[in-house]
Amino acid sequence: KHRLREEDFRNDAVDAAEISSEEAAVALYEIEALPQGGGELGEVFVRFRDAGTKEMVERSWTLPFEPRAAAFDRASPSLQLAGTAASLAEKLRGGPAGDRVDLDALAPIVNALRARRPDDKRLQDLVTLFEQMRRMKQ
Repeated sequence: KHRLREEDFRNDAVDAAEISSEEAAVALYEIEALPQGGGELGEVFVRFRDAGTKEMVERSWTLPFEPRAAAFDRASPSLQLAGTAASLAEKLRGGPAGDRVDLDALAPIVNALRARRPDDKRLQDLVTLFEQMRRMKQ
């Protein structure tokens, strides 16, 4: 949703979907790697204002190609949660990306997340939304 022109990345005067120091955020990018792929997928750059020094800090990470990357059902719970929320949002929005979301395939992941964090109100709200979407599909 938030697109920043490359030339504005280091321009602090340009709004770039800031979050406060008390918040956390996850950015998900869908890529399709070639089966014969190798090397690096790319590099991620992040800029933030250090809360202690008030100085701007820039970090970058290289994303390696992992030919044997874990399947979604074996990913970390935090990645499963972010991926599930993004998938449901795409399904609600409609369009080609939403059409590829298989609610039945997500069911075991949603059930495992629910069992891991039964007291997490926001997660339980996501589970409720998921269940409503599955009922509407039938």
